[in-house]
Amino acid sequence: DTHSDLLLLDSCEDDSRAYNYSIRCQYKTGLIFNYPEILRHVHFCVVGRGLRLAQPSLLEAMSAGCIPVVVADSIVMPFKSVLDWNRVAVFVPEDNLPNLMTILNGISKEHIAEMAYQAKWLYENYFSSMKQITMTTLDIINDRVFPLLAKTYEQWNMPPNAVSSYFYLN
Repeated sequence: DTHSDLLLLDSCEDDSRAYNYSIRCQYKTGLIFNYPEILRHVHFCVVGRGLRLAQPSLLEAMSAGCIPVVVADSIVMPFKSVLDWNRVAVFVPEDNLPNLMTILNGISKEHIAEMAYQAKWLYENYFSSMKQITMTTLDIINDRVFPLLAKTYEQWNMPPNAVSSYFYLN
């Protein structure tokens, strides 16, 4: 089965492009796409098991405002003790991969817009640079050392002035 609304990208087979990380080729056809620019034009980006625990593809997706679709049962999401990843990503068990398109097609346009905005906001606030990652780590340590001064769930997970119309119940 192929879905016309599914774009599978891989590294390019051509030896001259094999190590060019700014392009990806469509699986089977070889059609070339600029990467990660192509991520800005899609709603969902699959993050699967791979080298370095899928972190590069997760952060690339989030920086583009693409909703990560995590298909890796044992993955531990970064800063999961404070960040609510259910607001940002779709988690699909590996054995449920055949139902991926049904799951994604069942998400409303409003929820897609909220999740994409949330993914971009989390990236910009916690993952956009080594400085941001370091400051986030230090903030988590600070919250543990001084629990009475700890950030709230909302402070960690809600963009300022955000009003969510969707209740995240997972």
